[in-house]
Amino acid sequence: MSFLSRFTRFDAAVWLVVGSALLLALLLAFWQRDMALPTFAESEEPRILFLGWEEERDFNQLYVVNPDGSGRERLTNAARGVSDFAVSPEGTTIAYTVVNEDGTVDLWQMDADGRRQRRLLACEAATCTKPEWAPDGRRLVYQRRNIPEPGAPPATPRLWWLDTQTGETISIFQDNQWLGHGARISPNGRYLSYISPLNQEIHVYEIETGESLVIPSKTGEPGVWSPDSSSLLISDMQFEGEQFAIHLFSTNLDNAELTNISGEGLETNDSFPVFSPDGTWLAFGRKKPQAPMGKQLWLMRPDGSEATAITENADIHYNNPTWSPDGSQIVVQGYFLTEPEAEPHLWLVNVETREIEEMEVAGIQPAWLP
Repeated sequence: MSFLSRFTRFDAAVWLVVGSALLLALLLAFWQRDMALPTFAESEEPRILFLGWEEERDFNQLYVVNPDGSGRERLTNAARGVSDFAVSPEGTTIAYTVVNEDGTVDLWQMDADGRRQRRLLACEAATCTKPEWAPDGRRLVYQRRNIPEPGAPPATPRLWWLDTQTGETISIFQDNQWLGHGARISPNGRYLSYISPLNQEIHVYEIETGESLVIPSKTGEPGVWSPDSSSLLISDMQFEGEQFAIHLFSTNLDNAELTNISGEGLETNDSFPVFSPDGTWLAFGRKKPQAPMGKQLWLMRPDGSEATAITENADIHYNNPTWSPDGSQIVVQGYFLTEPEAEPHLWLVNVETREIEEMEVAGIQPAWLP
């Protein structure tokens, strides 16, 4: 008797069910792979990476968008969202932090196109946040806060190294109880600046020797390194009697001398400066003390000269400016003060023309992908 003669209708039905199940499993596998590893089309133009959401109460996820506002795509699908991220110096890798159901936060990594998402460090009974890349593109500094018991608030922050290739993680300081947050590594990799949570002072730590320089500050804002690593910008309070304003200061690391680059008097509150890629300009936020207006975007030279307002809309509060890799554009987040529960949106500045346009994209913490 041949095989065909033994192949009954019952056999055909069984094989049909089995085949359908296999096909369904295959389709589900492809669907899950696409959900876990979303990617965007390759582009020669730089794109903007940011934290965004689909609906108002959604958890934050990582998105990418073109500078003209087109091509918005979601890169992560973390169940409890992404809290922050950092782009590697060469722009090929993204480190990001994923919130877990129990309140702990893990460190993850993916390629700049959204592929190869993997967990770098599982932080049991701790939150591991604020990743900051070293210039070698291999090591990270991150902020670790232990959770003493489930449901308890995280403890005070400490700074740790993580080798992204080996997974090895160690405390930055010999005294692993030493506190710090707001870490920034100098472009030459020699120094690490951070904020002391005890008094808000800025500490500059020489990584090889362990020597430290303390810079007075009371604002709690992190330092900002110049592209050549020769100076560090900090903010601090200036007092005249009972009145005060927040000014920007340039720190010379050779002699610890501070230079006020915001000008004399208490006419301005300045904060969160960002150097242009070539180091010739600063973008920063400025507003008049006690004025009923949002912080505006300004440009000036690193010595404080040629200060120019880019925005003059008192109803919008702008912050988090970031320069494009070629220095021709600045992306900044802003929101309308006059609208209750207004969502922050992204805005794009043409540095040459000083024109600003809203991108019609809701989001925060913008960064550039070269």
